[in-house]
Amino acid sequence: MVISNIAWHIRHRLSTLRQHPYMCLITVVVLLVMIWETATDSRPSYFFVPQCVLIASSLLLPRLSYWALISLPIIEILLPDSMGAPSLTGEVFAIAMLSYTTNNAISAAITVLMCATQALPALVPLNLQAFISLPPFAISFALAALGGCSLRWRESQIASQRRVAIVEEQNKAMLHDIDTADQLHDALTGQLSYIARMAQRQMRLDSTNTESWNLVNQSALTALDNVHRIIDQLGHSAQAAHDIDQTVMAMDERDTNNHARSSDPHALDVLRQQMQRHDDTLQSLGFKGSSSLLQTNVGSVSSRSLTLATGVLDELYGNITRHARGESQYTVSVMVNADSMEIVEFNPLPHTGDNPLPHSGHGLDAQRRILKRHGGKLTTDIDDNNWTVFVSIPLP
Repeated sequence: MVISNIAWHIRHRLSTLRQHPYMCLITVVVLLVMIWETATDSRPSYFFVPQCVLIASSLLLPRLSYWALISLPIIEILLPDSMGAPSLTGEVFAIAMLSYTTNNAISAAITVLMCATQALPALVPLNLQAFISLPPFAISFALAALGGCSLRWRESQIASQRRVAIVEEQNKAMLHDIDTADQLHDALTGQLSYIARMAQRQMRLDSTNTESWNLVNQSALTALDNVHRIIDQLGHSAQAAHDIDQTVMAMDERDTNNHARSSDPHALDVLRQQMQRHDDTLQSLGFKGSSSLLQTNVGSVSSRSLTLATGVLDELYGNITRHARGESQYTVSVMVNADSMEIVEFNPLPHTGDNPLPHSGHGLDAQRRILKRHGGKLTTDIDDNNWTVFVSIPLP
């Protein structure tokens, strides 16, 4: 079992070295420096061979080899001076690599320990010449630890940036799915609801052709169900949508700042034409209602606010088509104030037993999220079986 674990560890380490060949280069350079030091030093050291073996084996068993290199100066204290001393290069290499592969606390502890191994022979007994030579050793150990920690900090920063980039990409993909679901809802459900409502009205008005209109109605309802299913698959949970909104809110604010300040002098005409078009559509379905637009300030509406308002109105009129009581009264009013645009929509809810169209709630939820991004709000209320929607859109 132990042998198999070691074999697996070695295979994993070889795979890691293939991804990080610079580790092999550093090890080879350290070995060459140690060989050069030994060749130019007249004093023999019995620690040379163990150090070289441990440095070479660090490619396969890094942690074990580094800690063994650190233990050699401690062993030196217990041996006679004739055994020589471990190479400073090997000690610096071990400190740097342990600082790189562990954490700040261990790095600091190792640096203090290695300084202590140099200071102890100079203090017991007191050796002034050896004591004077301690600062260069301490500086070398500290710089090695700092270098290893710096590499670890840099890699941690890069890894953190990669994680942030991955999260941003995931958020963008999720936001794209939500926007696609919103566009599908806006593009298809309104027209399919109109077809289904028209078929239901014709069945009530013309009993001689009920079968054909019922086929049209069922086809439209089936298409609506399919669209809602696709929207649900593209959409996400409310919490996911909220997280995405928080992530992109600052981005949206930057991207739309200039767009928000640009005024559209024809904004009110656009709103009137849109409301008149929807009124004509609802009246063709037998609904009885009216829409009104009132401006209480002399300023103009920004392009962004106009876009928000048209999106909300399309959804509100679409909901009347889909869910209001057949051929009932409805009211849509838009009031443009100095600092906001307020939209109020009112319609009776269908009676139990009516044939309402499928209800998903996706449309209003989408509009609520969009408005929240831009400082607006959308609230709904049911009172005495009457449905009321209130919308506030800020005017920058």
